[in-house]
Amino acid sequence: MRMISSHMSKIFDAIMAGDHNTVSKESNAVAETSKSIMRNFFPEDGKIGEWFKETGKDPNNPEEVTTVKKDFEQYSKSIVDAAMNIAENVKKQNIVETYKNFDTMLKNACFACHETARPKWPEWPEWMQITGG
Repeated sequence: MRMISSHMSKIFDAIMAGDHNTVSKESNAVAETSKSIMRNFFPEDGKIGEWFKETGKDPNNPEEVTTVKKDFEQYSKSIVDAAMNIAENVKKQNIVETYKNFDTMLKNACFACHETARPKWPEWPEWMQITGG
């Protein structure tokens, strides 16, 4: 997740600077990283890591693992699709529209996933909780 966060920060910086090439490159990196997270979180051998406890579900319960995996697959697909949309839109050289795509990705993919897959973030200020954080 930190890798996605790093790429997202670089996308935002590039949008603010009007650097279309970096936006495209980093958007593609977000998509690839999201795919690798699925492989790391849900490896083929089925061994779930310590991170799973953060979901509040039992890592030894196959039904709960399946449910969380389905959710992660949905959000991973949302992230990949949104990142590809950003990369495609930046080709049009419209940085404002590109930013709108970025913002939509944060709200509809990133924050939505965190809200379902992580404990609530009480340390976040109220205004951030209201916006989906």
